[in-house]
This record gives sequence, structure tokens and C-alpha cells, in this order.
Amino acid sequence: IRNLEESVKIPLLKQSLEAIFSQYGTIIDLVAKKNLKAKGQAFVVFDSPQAAEQAIKEVQAFPLFDK
Repeated sequence: IRNLEESVKIPLLKQSLEAIFSQYGTIIDLVAKKNLKAKGQAFVVFDSPQAAEQAIKEVQAFPLFDK
């Protein structure tokens, strides 16, 4: 996931992303970091490729924290 609001605290960001993406399948891992290289990005790992594909299709351009 790219272009996330950078001023949001990581725990709140992870909680919000988990709430959004958990409806598409089982989340194995959710990675969001505050370092310069990964700022504004997060990675969601699902248990199946089908869940990931469905999440990508349905959450594309979804506004989160006004961004």
C-alpha cells in the first residue's frame, strides 16, 4: 500500500489497515514502518493469493486519513 498519511502513528495505522483488509481474508502479517525508506507505505500479507487480489481490486483508491 502506498501514499499513506505519514503523520499517523504506526499502531493506529496498523489497526485501521487490519480493520479494512481483514474482511478479505486472513492476514498473516502487516508491516508499516516509520523509517525514511518505507515512510507512507505498508505491506499486508494474506494467507491466499485470491484474498490479496480481491483486496487490491476493491480497496484501490480508498481514502484513508484524508489521503
